[in-house]
Amino acid sequence: MRRIPRTKGAISGFLIVLLGLWGALIPFVGPYFDYAMHSDQTWQWFSDRFWLEVLPGVVTVIGGLILLRGATRASNSLGAMIALAGGLWYIAGPTVSMLWNDGAITIGPPIGAHNLTRTLEWLGFHYALGGLITLFSAYALGFMAALPIVDERIVGRTVATGAAAGAAGAVAGRATAPRREPAPAADAPTERVPAGTAATRTDAPADTRTGAAADTATAPADAPTEADRPETDRPRSRTGRFFRRRRATTRT
Repeated sequence: MRRIPRTKGAISGFLIVLLGLWGALIPFVGPYFDYAMHSDQTWQWFSDRFWLEVLPGVVTVIGGLILLRGATRASNSLGAMIALAGGLWYIAGPTVSMLWNDGAITIGPPIGAHNLTRTLEWLGFHYALGGLITLFSAYALGFMAALPIVDERIVGRTVATGAAAGAAGAVAGRATAPRREPAPAADAPTERVPAGTAATRTDAPADTRTGAAADTATAPADAPTEADRPETDRPRSRTGRFFRRRRATTRT
C-alpha cells in the first residue's frame, strides 16, 4: 500500500467541500438575499433542482471529504475524480437538461433585477461554481499523479537491511577493539626495598651495566688519571697532529 501524508490533499479537499456545500444550499437559502433562480421561494423543492443543483453538490462534497481523509494515492485520486465529475455536471447540466424538457432549460431564468445580478446568479449557481470545482479537483488529481512512487515494502526492507548492517558493524568493532588491561588496585601490596640497598634490580644481566660503572669497579685506586699523564703520552687528535706537523715544517 502506497501511503502519503494526509496534508497532500487537505487544502484542495477543504475548498472543494466548501464549494459543494455552496452549490447544494444556495438554491434554498439564496432567496433570503434576493439571489435566486427559477423561484424566489425559500426551500422550494422540485426535480430539476435536485438533478442539476443538489446532486452535483452532494457528489462534490463526497469527493472533497475523500481528499481530506485520504491517506493513499488511490483514495485521493478517486476523491479528486468524483469532485471533478460534480464540477463538470454543474457546467454541463443546464444544457443537458434540454433533453428531457423539450429543449427548454427549466432551471432558470435568474430573478435578478439587473443584468449584472442575473449574470452573477448564473455564475454562482452553475458556471463559475462548476469551473472552480473543476479547477481544484484537476489540480489535486495532477498533484497526486506527480508524487514520487514509494512502496512501503521496499522502504521497510531497506530500513531493516540498514539496521542489520549497523548492528553487525558495531559487533565487529567490539570484537576487534584492543583489550585494556585493568589498572592495579590501590590497595595492592608493594615490594619493600631494604634501606641502604640499591634500587636497581639484582636479576639484571651483567652486560647491561654502564661503562662508567664497570670502569669504576675494575680500575685500581692508584691508577693515574688522564690529567696526570704527560703531554706526550696523551692521545692526540687529528687536528692537533696536523697543526704540529705544520709547526715542525715551518721551523725547519
